[in-house]
Amino acid sequence: MKLVRKSRLFYQEGKSDKVYEVDLCDVSTTLSPDQFVVNFRYGRRGTNLREGTKTPAPVTRDKADKLFDSVVVSKLNKGYQEREAGGQAEAPRERPPQPARPASSRLEGATGRVRSGLADIATGQLDERAACRIIWRAGEIGAAQFADPMLKLVSGKRELQDYCLLWALGRCGDEAIFDAITPWISDGGTDMVRRMALWAGLATGNDAQRATLLETVKGRLPHSIASVIDSDDQLPVRSALDEYFTDGDASCNDILPDLYLLSYGRESLRKAVMHLLAVVPLKPNYFRGVRQVFKAAEFFRDAAAFGLLNRRFDLGGPFFGSPRYGNHVVVRSPRWEYVDSVKELKKSSSRLAYSNKTRDYLRQRSWRSLRRLGELGLDDYVEMAIGVLLAYREAHRQQPRHSTMYMWDGAAGRSYERTISYDEYASFLCFNHILQHNGQKYLTKGRRQAWQLNDEYSPGDDREEAFPELWDRHPDALLLLLQDSELEPVHDFATRALTPQTEYCAGIPVDVLLKLLQQSFQSTVSFAFRIARD
Repeated sequence: MKLVRKSRLFYQEGKSDKVYEVDLCDVSTTLSPDQFVVNFRYGRRGTNLREGTKTPAPVTRDKADKLFDSVVVSKLNKGYQEREAGGQAEAPRERPPQPARPASSRLEGATGRVRSGLADIATGQLDERAACRIIWRAGEIGAAQFADPMLKLVSGKRELQDYCLLWALGRCGDEAIFDAITPWISDGGTDMVRRMALWAGLATGNDAQRATLLETVKGRLPHSIASVIDSDDQLPVRSALDEYFTDGDASCNDILPDLYLLSYGRESLRKAVMHLLAVVPLKPNYFRGVRQVFKAAEFFRDAAAFGLLNRRFDLGGPFFGSPRYGNHVVVRSPRWEYVDSVKELKKSSSRLAYSNKTRDYLRQRSWRSLRRLGELGLDDYVEMAIGVLLAYREAHRQQPRHSTMYMWDGAAGRSYERTISYDEYASFLCFNHILQHNGQKYLTKGRRQAWQLNDEYSPGDDREEAFPELWDRHPDALLLLLQDSELEPVHDFATRALTPQTEYCAGIPVDVLLKLLQQSFQSTVSFAFRIARD
């Protein structure tokens, strides 16, 4: 494959800092001349970019050039600026003035409350718990105006508050506050605070500053791994990781998060780390590291890693069950012992990890993180939701099941049976919140960990997903789901949401429509056929 043309497009507004890369490559052979493809990558600057293609099958050079130009022009019209690879940023091209997107009333209200709350924290009017809630909300909003007042609050005296402050500074700040954050990486007191300072430094620093931090992280790795992570060949990288993490000791808890941080910008390492995250057991010596990666993916808005780990929490059981009464559980390492689970979990070499309560919490946390982004009207909700939806494939569907409950009818003075049904997606907690939060297909009361089918449900034309207005702003995301998802509920949702957007649908390339017509889902085939016909 030979690179013919390349363009890098950048978009910066407020806290948004996105990149969109487009490549035109020559894949011609002696037997098949004049064969070209147009590929693209997009995402937050400094993170791993999501990949896609405008050409599922090679096209002629003339058509490839037109596709390449159309992608670039469409992004320029949305406010991106173009920079040729290795060159300087071009002056923004003139484009028709576009009305500013109004901030949601909830975002404006939350911004005002955070601004007022930070002032109250500075004057000592809030206790630590209330202060942490305000600070965390500031990080979720990600407004640069919060950086300076929060920086003045980092004291080194309150561990939890300092942790939240560094988390929020990493979400709100830029390289102007990098020098103020970095001392906490080595002198932050606890491991928790030092780790968050490192994440904040990576999020706010420029390329050179990030490279310096990552060299320090690389120096903590065992030589057998550090010597191969820069290889362009995935095989030695994956072999080294598999060898180290097979029957690994407690050091795996520290090495896994470091590998995750180092994987940004290293394609082979990224693929090896994602494979490792998909298979590493959720048990002692591993789970603490997996949990840190999950929180890092949430912090960096890494949709692919976040979605993968959310899926693992959904589909895999806990390592042990928390006792209903007291704290003691039985462990075997190497002999059976009756231990206090609370004390055991605090040990660096704990023989316990990942209880049923922890699993329930992490599954609920996945949706809570997305929900709070959606409530603020932030576009990051869509990107993270895509990561969750595409993490589930056909092979992850489960067998439908039924259970029978015996209920008592006090008025009639008799008992009766009630059958509860679960479909093949019942355990996909965050997945179903995204697709069915406003629908009636499932019964979801309280903190239920499985979605019960509603016997009285009848499908209609109403939008059932959470935050439909955010999806309406991103029809390209809906089209991506139609091309990449292997699950029928995702296709039903995406076609329902895309159908009213007639102007966008009319511009879907013919090759993409052909790909949709080859899908095995009736809703997508019918959708593509209607567009092709019109």
